[in-house]
Amino acid sequence: MFSGLRASSPGRSGVDTMGKALSGEGPLSEEFAKIMIDYKPKATAADFHSSDAFYKLIMGPHCSGKKVTISLDILMRAVQQPIGIHDQFRDTCWGVLAKDQDELDEALKALFFVMPKDSGVVKELGEGVMEAWFRFNLTDKTSVRLDVMAMCAPKVEDNFNFDFCDWTGCWLHNATRMPMKSVKPVFEHVKLFPKDLSGVPNPAWGGVLMDITNLPSTNWVKCLMEVFGEGSEFQKLPKVKDRLAVLFRQPPAAFRVERGGEVTYLVNPAAENLQRLDGGMNYYAKKIAELQREGNIQEIEDSYCLLDPERELLEFEEELLDSEEE
Repeated sequence: MFSGLRASSPGRSGVDTMGKALSGEGPLSEEFAKIMIDYKPKATAADFHSSDAFYKLIMGPHCSGKKVTISLDILMRAVQQPIGIHDQFRDTCWGVLAKDQDELDEALKALFFVMPKDSGVVKELGEGVMEAWFRFNLTDKTSVRLDVMAMCAPKVEDNFNFDFCDWTGCWLHNATRMPMKSVKPVFEHVKLFPKDLSGVPNPAWGGVLMDITNLPSTNWVKCLMEVFGEGSEFQKLPKVKDRLAVLFRQPPAAFRVERGGEVTYLVNPAAENLQRLDGGMNYYAKKIAELQREGNIQEIEDSYCLLDPERELLEFEEELLDSEEE
């Protein structure tokens, strides 16, 4: 269980725009400036951060930095949120959804990894449901209040009460591993916080963030891209046109090479996040060799080569459209 974190004094500063955050400019504290300067996003992550699409998906192999990319996107969105009319707080509220407790812990650990040191605390509210709070000051005398509601997919399927879940955005960790019935309610509870004095939502950005390892041709995420992606014939519909979906693809970790009937796997030297992996390219080489010895070829091709696996159809485009029309 994810535990043992303590709230402490505010720390790292923030920025007013995503561009300034990435460049290390703006009203930054020394700590935050160092983090932003040290964080040199690869091309895929930089494009991801720069996008204001409603659905933002990043796809890449295992250990390619997807969780950190999304965690930093949440942090930067929080510090770019304008202050309230009568206070100096930049308020955002986020949902995090994963298929089980282990994957939920992974997501929360990534969030705590990128957040200001000692600025957060997490509390278990019940089986499969946790809350986290982050508080830190900025050098422009404003403060960030970033709240997180994290839950396992089965809790949603058990008719979780969303009455008080007005979120800025939501992160679906390993989105393709969850069924449509688990994520469908989330789409109706984002871009709703914070609100102005008249109760109208006014987040600087709101939407859904997803990380995936692969995109099976029959998965609900694939259907979502077909409905909400650029160039979709459905983009003319009122419920669809303001909810653009963009998929950001990282390079594969390896290539499948077949010669003379023999299949081999070559590590991609252009794979992202290699410099942060223990052993660099050799890290992937060892992982692939282990899977080969185990005979787990499907895992190599799905999770490292990013080939399109054939999977059973989970959901249809009609259900995605129905969720927007209700």
